[in-house]
Parts: sequence; C-alpha cells; structure tokens
Amino acid sequence: MEQYQVKYRENKYLAVQMLDKNIKNIIERINKYSPNVGMHCVYTAIYASTIAEILGYEDSLIHQITAGSLIHDLGKIFIPTEILNKTTSLTQKEFEIIKYHPQFGYIQIENLFGPVIRDIVLLHHEKLDGNGYPKGITQIPEYVQIVTVADEYDALTSERCYKKTFSFEQALMELKEDVHKGKLNEKIVNVICEGWLHDMAKYHDMSALQNGFVS
Repeated sequence: MEQYQVKYRENKYLAVQMLDKNIKNIIERINKYSPNVGMHCVYTAIYASTIAEILGYEDSLIHQITAGSLIHDLGKIFIPTEILNKTTSLTQKEFEIIKYHPQFGYIQIENLFGPVIRDIVLLHHEKLDGNGYPKGITQIPEYVQIVTVADEYDALTSERCYKKTFSFEQALMELKEDVHKGKLNEKIVNVICEGWLHDMAKYHDMSALQNGFVS
C-alpha cells in the first residue's frame, strides 16, 4: 500500500479506495480469477476519475466513480475462462453469456454499496441509443457514462489476445464514431480528444501499477 501511495499519490482517488476493505477484497477476487480483467479495472478507474475531475465533479462523487470503476467487471469472474480468455471471435451464444456479467456483478455488491457504485456495476454497458445491455435503457446517469467511455477507451488501447492495440488516434476515431451513432456522450469523449488521458497514460508507470496495486 505504501509503495502504491508513493508512486501514485497524484491519483488521490485510487489511493483512498484501496483503504476500503470491501473494494480491496473485490479487486483481489477479480485479479485472482483474471489478471487481465483486474488490470483493466484499474486502468478504467484511473481514466474515469481523471475525466470526472476535469469535468468538475465534486470529490465525494469522484471517489464513488473510482470505486465503481475498480469493481465494474466483477461479474466476469462468473464467466467461464474458456469464454473470457478465448483468442478468437466469440460466437453469438458466448457473447450472450458475456452480457450477463453486469447482472452477476450487481448481485454480489447490491447490499454492500450505495446507488452510484451499484449503477456503475450494472449499467456500464448501456448506450444512449438504447442498444446497450443488460436493460437497453437510454436514460443513463452521467457518472455511469463516464465509466462507459473510460471502459471503452481502455479496451481499445490495451493489448488483447484477440485484437491488436489501437493507437490513441485510432481509439479517438472509434469513440467519435460512437458519438456520431448516438451511443456515447460527446462531452465526455471530448475530454479524451483533448489528450488528457493519452498524456496521463504515458506518465503513469503501468507495469509498476500492476505489481504494486493489483497483487
């Protein structure tokens, strides 16, 4: 913990959340099942907290956004590893199984946390055009939309066994296309367009983060 706070004291939100026993225990469960998912949750939390801070959110809400981001993919520990770690395209049946992970995660945390964290875990794959999952809703809290964009940005720019890593510019094109289609919030995507997350990702030593934060 001390090593993390020294190396990453610039992200006070992440450091504080690691003092929460419930959050830390869930992160450890996720990382034990899938280090890749665990690392993705940490990246998403860094990006989401940064976006929220740039947009002027109050600290109390940013802390909740950070916590929700850190555990947003908890439900994936209930997805069979042969699906979760598949190196080729998912079948339609396999994708339908993956789409249950927000509900699986929500069931695990609904009695542990307040509405902001619960919303993030359950709704982070919802889209503004109603074509997301699991509910297919269009009225999505903005704090959830922040996590959705952060989640998608990290998925695009991170290496996966089934796809190549997108460059910052390629990721922006994908996000802008989703804005054009009415799926993502333009104001939130514009924060990424300004280059904040790109610069911050270079600033953080992410390999050290993986070793010091998700152990």
